[in-house]
Amino acid sequence: MAPWGLVAMLATGLMASPAGADTPPDPSPRTVRVGVYQNKPKVFQDPKGRPAGLFIELLEEIARREGWALQFVPCRWSECLEAVTQGRIDLMPDVAYSRERDRLFHFHQTPVIESWSQVFARSTADIRTLSDLDGLRIAALRDSIQEASFRQMIAGFGIRATLVPTETLEEAFEAVREGVADAAIANHMFGEYFHRQYGLVRTAIVFEVAELYFVTARDQNGDLLEAIDRHLSAWVREPNSRYYATLSRWMDRPPVRLVPRRVLWVLGVVMGLLVLAIGVILVLRMQVRSRTRRLVQVHEELRQAQKMEAIGKLAGGVAHDFNNQLTVILSYAELALGQMQESDPGHSEIRGIMEAAERAAALTHQLLAFSRKQVMEIRPLDLNRVIRDLEPMVRRILGEDIVITLDLASGLGQVLADPSQMEQVLMNLVVNARDAMPSGGRLTIRTSAVRMEDVVPRGQADMRPGPGILLTVSDTGIGMDEATRLRVFEPFFTTKEPGKGTGLGLSTVYGIVRQSGGHIWVQSRPGEGTTFHICLPEAPEAPAASDGPPRPEAAPSTGPHGTETVLLVEDEASIRALEQQALRAAGFTVLAAADSDEALRLARQHPGEIHLLLTDLVLPGDSGAALAREVVTARPRIRVLYMSGYTDDMAVRQGMLDPGARFIAKPFTTESLVRKVRETLDRP
Repeated sequence: MAPWGLVAMLATGLMASPAGADTPPDPSPRTVRVGVYQNKPKVFQDPKGRPAGLFIELLEEIARREGWALQFVPCRWSECLEAVTQGRIDLMPDVAYSRERDRLFHFHQTPVIESWSQVFARSTADIRTLSDLDGLRIAALRDSIQEASFRQMIAGFGIRATLVPTETLEEAFEAVREGVADAAIANHMFGEYFHRQYGLVRTAIVFEVAELYFVTARDQNGDLLEAIDRHLSAWVREPNSRYYATLSRWMDRPPVRLVPRRVLWVLGVVMGLLVLAIGVILVLRMQVRSRTRRLVQVHEELRQAQKMEAIGKLAGGVAHDFNNQLTVILSYAELALGQMQESDPGHSEIRGIMEAAERAAALTHQLLAFSRKQVMEIRPLDLNRVIRDLEPMVRRILGEDIVITLDLASGLGQVLADPSQMEQVLMNLVVNARDAMPSGGRLTIRTSAVRMEDVVPRGQADMRPGPGILLTVSDTGIGMDEATRLRVFEPFFTTKEPGKGTGLGLSTVYGIVRQSGGHIWVQSRPGEGTTFHICLPEAPEAPAASDGPPRPEAAPSTGPHGTETVLLVEDEASIRALEQQALRAAGFTVLAAADSDEALRLARQHPGEIHLLLTDLVLPGDSGAALAREVVTARPRIRVLYMSGYTDDMAVRQGMLDPGARFIAKPFTTESLVRKVRETLDRP
């Protein structure tokens, strides 16, 4: 163990006291081995070999409160990740989340910070857009998120750049300074600290916003992450906590020396002590004023960023809790109305309560969209039907001076996509076309059946040959020059005047299309209009009923009633009681559980058949999706219906619900719940 590791262990033991700890210290403190690599200011070793940085400071405070003895293990980035998987270290800080890493590591729930990647180059390099990187050598940290994301991005845009892997970020910047590479990519925090030291400048190319966490190996040291998450989530909710003080200290830029000491010494020799004194005073005043202005600006930016992050987290949490309460309000109001005549006193008042609750539910959907906590529901989708359903709204948006033409091929197959997301894609493209035709024009929407390999331009990443559906949206507007066309999907890039656009509309379209397994590209020339092409793979045909496991026969029904057995899993007691009452009133037999463990026990021990699993997506213990997999394994004939008002469940954040999965969004009325249950049981 390194000397400073022993000092950290001793200091941890001395500082842990009943007055300053959240929990009583363990008489034999737990030793936690922590990987440390060089990525200032997040985690690094200072000149004396001591661990330092944002993640280290937060971890040391958590260790003091938990009674841990930290043992810091220096290693390079790729070595640290390997050491975690092999159990040679227990905890690794500053790891960005990805689906691939989730198969190797465990992440806690509350991210420490968000970071983005940026391209840095010599001041003489003329790098302004992604296309300027074509043919260049780009240095990047080996096995990092930046390297993987950049590789995927340039492949998607058909840019031929050569990646130069390095073992540290300092080596990447050194490679640019020495001419081994033309540019380097790094997280923006490291770049702010070091780009001047290496004679580099920041370019306008920014990509890959990532959430950063502590991680452990899969199925190991889960208690460490639980403790970290407990403290982080509490700190984030407290504006004056240790968390925000630490962020403020480490996220500021390093000081810049305006006048080097050597220059001051030369000036003192030449001009004399008096002139030197005057010069030093003037320089110090300039530094103080410059630093003061910069500190005010940085703290204002930090405060704004913290406020927006806090609003996002608050919005998601409020929407979740509010949806649960709205479910109770709507359901009990519906039950009360069902027992009244329209002429009864109070009927109109209760109807007003239901209408107000429905308006509040619409507001929560907006909160969920803002906080990025919506559940994606992938299903086979008819693009022609989506377009026809949106046509009235599209005509209202375009106005009378723009003619819309639909050219939809008949007999098209289906695609696998989220209906609401595809509606968002179409609406964004329509609004973009409207803004490109201020004096009127024509908008044409076409669909056709194609072969993916015949229409998708070469160089598109992950292009898989096979049948596809091609959607084109064309306008006769002002068009784009080549430089604009190449950057049109870049986040925050916009040609609109300030205040008229965020620059996220088309980048959102690009992300939805790529996440749906499709490809998007654009053709445009100044004065000749613009055409967006979207090619999505055709969904495979559903297997015949005889190919799958046998399904229970649906009971004959003339309305939303039944006699089947439903396994209900809901952790909120008031919601569970309400749902149980509604289902039993409709004739169903209900087995109720508060968590996944209790639900599994009921599924395995119930002597009769269980026809439907009705489960919330977010549960204590396993998620609703994980529970469903266990129950279906035990009872292959059972059907599954998910419900939720919002989810931050790790499985859903990594991907989406399985194609064809049934889902009902909270808040819902008892009538809509029973109808959805009946519909799920009756579906072929």
